Amino acid sequence: MRVRQGQAVSLSEHELSEIRMLIEERTGIHFDESRERFFSARVQEHMQEKGFERGTELLRSMRKGSSAYQALLERLLTQETSFFRYPGVYEAFEKRVLPELHVKKFWKNPRVLRVWSAGCSTGEEPYSIAITIADSLANADAWDLEILATDIGRHALDHGERGVYNGRSIASVRHATPNTSRQSPHHKLMLTPFAPPGR
Repeated sequence: MRVRQGQAVSLSEHELSEIRMLIEERTGIHFDESRERFFSARVQEHMQEKGFERGTELLRSMRKGSSAYQALLERLLTQETSFFRYPGVYEAFEKRVLPELHVKKFWKNPRVLRVWSAGCSTGEEPYSIAITIADSLANADAWDLEILATDIGRHALDHGERGVYNGRSIASVRHATPNTSRQSPHHKLMLTPFAPPGR
């Protein structure tokens, strides 16, 4: 039976626990007791939106197909991010990490730098890393550079691949290099995947 949007749904503690365990088994993400209210509220919102009356119906749908599972997962993920979200981290990366790598690998051929942005959400973090490298690493074009950006949210990754940003996410962009980004007339930051020349 389907319910109308906004109508109360039936979700027991056991069903909620089953949903939590299913997500943890498939993704490794653990929603502990401190996030119990958030988890329960998001699941109930999802049930109302999708028309599930009972938790068992949602569980059956999640186990039956990946699209139903992914839809709930996207609702549960916190994807609030922005460019240079933690300035202190990027300052340390720019002023300490990159100079040390430059000295350490100066005589290496090729000079290799691999960066993994895990849980990259919609892509602002890996693009911030790319901008920092392009602006700060001496002779960046002489390096074999690769930034791997991963996330379990498919919609977030699609957004990151498009590389078009506006609003709050670009409020902290201090500068942008021509090879990495450009400003459009509509105040959107549009970025292309960062890769060394010749790739």
